[in-house]
Amino acid sequence: TLVVKDGMLFGKPKDKQDAINMLKKLKNTYHTAITGLCVLIEKDGEYKEFIDYDITKVFFKDMTNEEILNWIEIGNPYNKAGGYEIRSQFCVFIEKIEGNITTVQGLPVHKLYDIIKYFI
Repeated sequence: TLVVKDGMLFGKPKDKQDAINMLKKLKNTYHTAITGLCVLIEKDGEYKEFIDYDITKVFFKDMTNEEILNWIEIGNPYNKAGGYEIRSQFCVFIEKIEGNITTVQGLPVHKLYDIIKYFI
């Protein structure tokens, strides 16, 4: 998963200051979360590879510096693209999303389902 805002790419923050900087740039605006998907399926001795991705817009509310620091202390932002996790306490800062929430969570399950359904 990768977070993109105004042409800037936000992966996982490398340290506390990086997480602070990311969240300050993302607050009170929207960005896109892009998650890739690669599936290799074997059926009857034949292998098929599927490569795809999905994009979801995520709209953040404004956050105070104190709220950002609090999230960093309790939320483990270091293993999340953009420094946040949508299915955690951080959800109070999400105004809305346009797209599928599982894309933001890191696995576009709706696309995975379509790939698997093709082979059932």
